[in-house]
Amino acid sequence: MTKKSKSMTAAEHDAICRADPEWVRDFEEREAKHQARVARLREEMEPEAAPLMAELAAAGVTFRPSKIVQWESKGTITSSDPIPLRTISDLVSTKSSYPEAIPILYKHLRTARHPVMVESLARALTVKEACGPQARGILEKFQRMDFLESTPARPRSEARWCLANALTVVGDETMVEEIKALMADPRHADIKRDLNDALRHCESVARRKPKGKKKAGP
Repeated sequence: MTKKSKSMTAAEHDAICRADPEWVRDFEEREAKHQARVARLREEMEPEAAPLMAELAAAGVTFRPSKIVQWESKGTITSSDPIPLRTISDLVSTKSSYPEAIPILYKHLRTARHPVMVESLARALTVKEACGPQARGILEKFQRMDFLESTPARPRSEARWCLANALTVVGDETMVEEIKALMADPRHADIKRDLNDALRHCESVARRKPKGKKKAGP
């Protein structure tokens, strides 16, 4: 009976790959293209991202990372240490709430044009603290669809999906008919299921609302 061969570890597999010049060349080419895309995306978003991040910093918005992270200027930061925001995505991954950021996020959502910025803001607003009358800003952004068309690598449907998903958390009974209208629009056929989830949430909010008492007869 032959002995079972030992499973290869991830580190061993990585070492084998890095010993292959062709693999290294392909990896470096892919990494260079990725870094170029990231740099181009940051450049595109800078006109919208810079004022948003400045306003959040002025409001003292920080985040607590969901895991230990490496911070360039401060070394290792534990999940209990609040640190300054680096990007809006930090809010999506934080362990704590950020009510002071909500009005600022809604303000910038109204004027956001880059689809990735719309995505990021919608994700950050997919929290219970973002409920209330101001949540109508998410629905109105979806209705206007005033964010720019994007490349096939980053389809605009991603931004629409993020907005629809946010409505599954912050939507309310006042949005039911408008979401039904969006579902009937053929432009949104690709995310109709997500809009339906938002509709069901809004209808459930309506059912939970206390009904007014009937007036007693004469």
